[in-house]
Amino acid sequence: MLAILSQVGARGKRLSCVVLAACMCVIGIGPSSALADDGNSVPPNLELTASGTNEAPVGLHGGSLAYYETKEPDLSWGYTANSNVTFTCLIDGQPAPCSKSYYDECCRVVRPLTPRILCRPRAKKHAAASVKRGKPCRPRPRPIGEPYVPPGRTLGYGPYTGWVPIPENLSHGEHMITVIASDEDGVDPTPPTVTAVYDIVAPNAPTILSAPPRSSSDPTPRFKFTATDERKLYDTYNDPFSASLRRLKPTPGKPVYNGSPGGDYLEWRGPFCPTLFRCTEVVWPVYSGYGEGGTSFGIREHLVPGLYEFRVSVSDTVFNESPSTRYRFRVTEPAP
Repeated sequence: MLAILSQVGARGKRLSCVVLAACMCVIGIGPSSALADDGNSVPPNLELTASGTNEAPVGLHGGSLAYYETKEPDLSWGYTANSNVTFTCLIDGQPAPCSKSYYDECCRVVRPLTPRILCRPRAKKHAAASVKRGKPCRPRPRPIGEPYVPPGRTLGYGPYTGWVPIPENLSHGEHMITVIASDEDGVDPTPPTVTAVYDIVAPNAPTILSAPPRSSSDPTPRFKFTATDERKLYDTYNDPFSASLRRLKPTPGKPVYNGSPGGDYLEWRGPFCPTLFRCTEVVWPVYSGYGEGGTSFGIREHLVPGLYEFRVSVSDTVFNESPSTRYRFRVTEPAP
């Protein structure tokens, strides 16, 4: 092997290092396994992060209260596949199940600080024009199956990772999560503790701020409603409200919702959220119209005479849904 390495020039140094590391993994060379397979003589160093916070609580479908990972301050902290690393999880000081621990084993890979750049003009005759226009170059794609390693970072022999699952019947509110790690060198003397916020309380049922009269000849009703939540009602990815309108008499009709346009639907404006805990929205019935270029828009719907029911509910950011608020009204025949 030394003879081969001596023939490798400057361009091949990095490749030779990767080959040498691979050989070390195959023949079992790595962190010392005589006493402690992590190559040092101190207990594990564990990093614990809460899954739910006051700003972003975790709900029933969140999966975990916290997740943990063994840290590697230097190369001696990397674990090998035959290391003995165990975890004990506590919720509010009481033993709780830990997840299965996952381990990323084998070879260290170092990525250079300056990635190679690949420029690909569309055609040779346009190469000069591309340069003049300042066409950006793209990073060279990495081969399929190669793990992602940030520039200048090392993919080590560890770490061990896992999480604290949400147990059944866990109460609403804040909980103290502690994870104690141990390996061949002993138990972590200062196990980390975090506070996880668990939210399973639904928001208040929406309050209707404005609606058509209980009986009128106005065929174009408009609704305005609001809702509040003690934790967090709104984020930028979801509309918290779900509204519907259905004719009950004389012939029951199919409900229309404030979803994506298609046929009849409820067009909405909002949500308007002055805080993360309170939101307001406005909806009215429309039907789909089409403009130039295939664009779609809503045309104000004129309801036929009959008895109608409007429903609206709201969900918080972790999908706790409130009871529905209902409002019935009648559209009468217009006066002659």
